[in-house]
Amino acid sequence: MYSTFDWGIQDENGYVTILGRTDDMINVAGHRLGTREIEEAL
Repeated sequence: MYSTFDWGIQDENGYVTILGRTDDMINVAGHRLGTREIEEAL
């Protein structure tokens, strides 16, 4: 097993969707924010 630190989900058909990197998280007031979501909002 090799950990790439990517974050993703697997659907009922077995397809995997990569959501982003887990190490790109910012902790603000107890909330974990991903840098991708911040960039998309800007």
